[in-house]
Amino acid sequence: DGSLQYFGEAGENLGQLNYPFMAATAAGGDLLVTDVLNGRVQVFSDAGRPVQAIGSYGVDVGNLYRPKGVAVDASGKVFVSDGTLGVVQVFRDTGLVIDVVRDAAGQPLRLDTPSGLTFDREGFLYVVELGASRVRKFKLTATAIAAPAAPGRAAAAGPAAGKQRACTACHVEWMEPIASGVPTPL
Repeated sequence: DGSLQYFGEAGENLGQLNYPFMAATAAGGDLLVTDVLNGRVQVFSDAGRPVQAIGSYGVDVGNLYRPKGVAVDASGKVFVSDGTLGVVQVFRDTGLVIDVVRDAAGQPLRLDTPSGLTFDREGFLYVVELGASRVRKFKLTATAIAAPAAPGRAAAAGPAAGKQRACTACHVEWMEPIASGVPTPL
C-alpha cells in the first residue's frame, strides 16, 4: 500500500534507541531490536508500540554490555550475543534472565566477537563470530543453558548513567564491578 512505518527514536527511554543494530521477530509478531549503547534489547509490538526492554546495561549475567545479535528459538526463549563480552545470554520472553550459554565444562561459552544469531528449523543455533571470520553451528542441550541465574547487578541509573555508558564504551575497566576488582562470570 506504499505506507511506511518506523519503530523508535533516539534516546534512552523505553521505545527509544541508541545504536539499534540487529532485529528478530517473535512468534507472536513482536519485533526485538538490539539497542547497543543502551545495553538492552527493545521489544516492540507488531503495531510499533514499545513493550519492554530485555537485559540492562552491565557486565554480569542478565546484563548486556554491547548486545549485537538477537534470535528467538521455537519455545520463545530470547538469545542475545554480546560482541564485547564474547558470550550469548538467554532470556525468557518476559525479560527474565535464564543464563549464559555454557561449554561442556559448565563455563560461559567464549566466542570471538559474536554478532548475528539465528536458528534453523531443527533448533540449531548459528552464531556469526565477527572476529574469527566464521559462522559456528551449535546444538544446544539442557546443560548448555543451566537453571535460572541470579539477576545481574544493575549499572548506574539517573543522569550519570548516559555518561557512564559513553565512557565505558572505550573503558570497560571503569565498569562496576570490574573497577572494584570484583569478578563476574562473564
